[in-house]
Amino acid sequence: MKTTFYTLIKIFLSLVIGLGLTQFILKPIYEVLGIAFYGNLWVLWFAMAYFIYTLINLFLSIRVGAVKSKETLLFSINWLLLILAFLIIIFPILKREIPY
Repeated sequence: MKTTFYTLIKIFLSLVIGLGLTQFILKPIYEVLGIAFYGNLWVLWFAMAYFIYTLINLFLSIRVGAVKSKETLLFSINWLLLILAFLIIIFPILKREIPY
């Protein structure tokens, strides 16, 4: 029960931080590069949130030694999703538009 609560807290924090980073970091970067910031922005938000979630797990497994975070990081699907999230964030910069 306790680990489920901590996992829900990590997910909620990731979503909140991801939304903030999407609105206050990604949006200005995209606009400076001439990329219109519209469309299905939830895709960027979710990619940023998953990226943050993985960083939180990495931090917890290294600093705190949380067993559940280490187990999560061992899944290969976790790393594939992290690469996919990174590509979703970077792809609009390469294409010069948000295709989602």
